[in-house]
Amino acid sequence: MSMREHLRAWWAAHRRPSLAAGACLAAAMSVLWFRVLPDAVDDATGWAWLALSLGHGVCWALLAASMVIGVANGPRRLRSGLAWAALASYAAFVLALVTR
Repeated sequence: MSMREHLRAWWAAHRRPSLAAGACLAAAMSVLWFRVLPDAVDDATGWAWLALSLGHGVCWALLAASMVIGVANGPRRLRSGLAWAALASYAAFVLALVTR
């Protein structure tokens, strides 16, 4: 059995518990990032303030939601959409952080 086949077999056997654990960690990270804001928020205005205040927390919340839907064997398109939205949220956060 190749390494790739071994990993696929492992993922097939452990997919739901792994996604559930990931969802719990992502939810915890979301709560953390909504409570702990970067110092750059103090100087930001407009869209940059919004991205810095919410971007990272929203990213983790969207990832958690995507994983919960994965645990429930929800629609793949919805899971992917949430994951892409998380990436967009994180990109806005990083862009605001770098361009402040």
